[in-house]
Amino acid sequence: MRFYSKNLVPRNEFDYLDKFLADFLAYPTTTFARSNNALNTDVYENEQAYYLCVELPGFKKEDVSVELDNGYLIINAKKDPESDEFKFIAQERFSGTIKRSYYVGNKVAYEDVSASLQDGLLKIVINKPKQEEKSSKMISIN
Repeated sequence: MRFYSKNLVPRNEFDYLDKFLADFLAYPTTTFARSNNALNTDVYENEQAYYLCVELPGFKKEDVSVELDNGYLIINAKKDPESDEFKFIAQERFSGTIKRSYYVGNKVAYEDVSASLQDGLLKIVINKPKQEEKSSKMISIN
C-alpha cells in the first residue's frame, strides 16, 4: 500500500524520478530504521542440537565473526557503505556494525558449535551436551 502526496504522484509513465522520490518520501522513516541493530533470528531444536538461523543480508563471510565466551554465543558483523563517491538522499540498507549475544550456558564447548554463511543466512548449530545416564539408586528409609 502506498500513500502518495498528490503533488508527488507521477504524472506519466516516464516520470521515473518523481515516482522514485515519492516512494522514499511517502513512508515514515521508522518503517525501515534498524535502530536497535537486532539481528532477526529463528531458533529451533531437535534431540541432538539447537539451530540458529540469523539474517545477515549483504554481509560477506570475512565480515562476520561468531565467538563463544563464558556461556554466551556472540555474533559480530560489519558492513561498510558501498560508495563514498555519492551523497545519500535516502539509505534503507544497513551499513555499520551489528552485535548480538545469545546465552547458551556454560556446558557448551567450542567443539559443539559450527557455523556457515550462505545467501544472507548465518546458520549456527549448537550440539546439545551429552547427558549422563542416570542410574537409579535405592534410598533407605529410616
